[in-house]
Formats: sequence, structure tokens, C-alpha cells
Amino acid sequence: LTVILPQSLHKQPDESQELLREVTDLVTMPQNDKMSLDVASRLCNSKLLSETDQLVAFAFHESTTVIEATTEAKKLDMLVTTLFLD
Repeated sequence: LTVILPQSLHKQPDESQELLREVTDLVTMPQNDKMSLDVASRLCNSKLLSETDQLVAFAFHESTTVIEATTEAKKLDMLVTTLFLD
């Protein structure tokens, strides 16, 4: 399992940092640290979509950023599966 963060590890909540330190394959994007999490997440999602041909997304109906990523993936003619958690 690879975990990709839209910003540096130190930008995550303390309790999440503790768990993330145990992840073997952790990718961070410190170049996004000066951005809001919303903007950093959108850039991260776009980068991920450019490197794959399928998307499986877990989202709540109010998860704007995740839903935007699924819309972007569909526009790229990717196979998209969205599972709503609510």
C-alpha cells in the first residue's frame, strides 16, 4: 500500500502522523506546504490521475474535492468507480 499525502508529514494532525510513520511506502508533497489543504489536495489528485488509467474513490456526498477528482477522471476517459460512504 502506498500512501500519498498532498503536503508534508508535519502538516498532518499529530495522531495521524503517528500512524503514518508506520507506513512503509509514504509519499509526501512538501512543495505544497504553503498552499491551503484544499488547493494542495486538488494538485495531488491531478498528479495521481495523470499517472493512472483507473480510479476507485471512497467519498461522502459532501466530499467536494474527491467528487471533483472523479469528474476530472471521467473527462480523461478513465474507468471510475465511486463508492459513497453515506
